[in-house]
Amino acid sequence: MSFHSLQRLSTDLTCDATEWCPHVGCNHVMAVGLYQLRDDPKAKEGDDTPKLRIGQIQMYHLQEDHSCVQLVTKKDSAAILDMKWSASQFDKHPLLATVTASGDLDLYSYAPSETELVKETSTSIVDGQLALSLDWDDRVNGHEEGKERNIVVSSQDGNITTVRLKPNGELSVTASWHAHDFPAWIAAYDYWNTNIVYSGGDDCRFKSWDTRTDCSFPSSVSKVHQMGVTSAHSSMHREHVLVTGSYDEEVRVWDTRNLKRPAYECNVGGGIWRLKWHPTDPSLLLCAGMHAGFSVLKDDGASLSVVASHDTKGELAYGASWHRSSRMFSGSDDVHLTKEKKTERDASSDNECTGDEHTREGADVDDEDNTDLVGLCTFYDAVLMLMSTKSS
Repeated sequence: MSFHSLQRLSTDLTCDATEWCPHVGCNHVMAVGLYQLRDDPKAKEGDDTPKLRIGQIQMYHLQEDHSCVQLVTKKDSAAILDMKWSASQFDKHPLLATVTASGDLDLYSYAPSETELVKETSTSIVDGQLALSLDWDDRVNGHEEGKERNIVVSSQDGNITTVRLKPNGELSVTASWHAHDFPAWIAAYDYWNTNIVYSGGDDCRFKSWDTRTDCSFPSSVSKVHQMGVTSAHSSMHREHVLVTGSYDEEVRVWDTRNLKRPAYECNVGGGIWRLKWHPTDPSLLLCAGMHAGFSVLKDDGASLSVVASHDTKGELAYGASWHRSSRMFSGSDDVHLTKEKKTERDASSDNECTGDEHTREGADVDDEDNTDLVGLCTFYDAVLMLMSTKSS
């Protein structure tokens, strides 16, 4: 397997999150989260005034030939730390959740045919500190529209917070507890038993929690990570399988029935920021490895190995997401577009997807089952990349 570059473009502001929409008819949509530090114009020279954290959500549409993406709309916000689509829709539209530097959880609906991103609701998670990560509980169960859904959020103060989204769109905090003595970098549901929440923090601890209790004590505590625990993702395909990542450069696969020690692990050569299981192939894992770049790992059930890597030349690899491509869907991604919108998009596509920012390096995107698309981003150079990964 190898990475092939299809497109590189600037997001203007530094970027740290990419998320392809999982819904049929909308899987051509990619959301990108931005996080930028800027000087406060009101600050006097020599003051220790904290920098302003500004953000933006950018929405991109994948072109019909799968060779490039086009920016279709953007919305300013507080600086984005994490974002994820719900597996179920809201009022017949995809629903995107973000957590921000202002400590808020924000929910947006998106209408692809109108390229309209609408902020539906918001709730405060933490005052004066950063909300760091989020996860939905509907990856395996609860896909039906109109049912209650839950979101778990981790924050800079070390707390974990659970939030309920009611069918009427109202958000309410259901529980919050102190989980880590340093920033809680990650929180994730066990998708097969969503009463269970996993968390990782800068205290090098990986913990599990049963939310049917008051969470005064964790169900388990692991001290195997040698540095901060930054990523955790439950497998959507295999019950009892969970992966964690850490600044210590190790990707660890766990059997959740025995959290005393990982089942097996693999060193990727750089601190890990995000890990994403493949949407349809249970053996593949996408890794954003900060200074080590991006990689795809293969899990054969007994060991984990790197099967593809992309060197970012020292730029911080932060955002990574699999596209729901030909492995899941067939036919055009544009069938939902109105004729007017498609004509308008096609007329502008030459300007958006050609020139220096649109590079093709011998990679052809086809409909073979072993080809995937990934959306990747690096932080300080503010670069968004569309790449294909193809098995040999």
